[in-house]
Amino acid sequence: MPPVKPAAQTLHLLKLCVGPASIGELEARIARSREAALREGRDPAPVHTTRMVPTRAADIVGRGSIYWVIKGTLLCRQSISAITPFTDADGIGRCRLILQPEVTAVSPRPCRP
Repeated sequence: MPPVKPAAQTLHLLKLCVGPASIGELEARIARSREAALREGRDPAPVHTTRMVPTRAADIVGRGSIYWVIKGTLLCRQSISAITPFTDADGIGRCRLILQPEVTAVSPRPCRP
């Protein structure tokens, strides 16, 4: 009898939110980005670009979230719907995290970078 493969575990990412000082400012940035994308004919889904492709992307996509640390406090999260690796103009490997537009507040807690 073949070994039973364990069920996939849901993983989440924890990231520093640079720029916005509140959940409202993060939501406003997402709205501005969406409007600009629609004007330019691009996909309006929120995107966060990062250097590293998560090694366990399959455990994140569709189930996991990115938890945002704003001003030293974990305040909110966004669901991750896709992870797409790419190479930028300088030939450096990067990764796009395609997010859901909804920002969900969580119980605030202090969080160091």
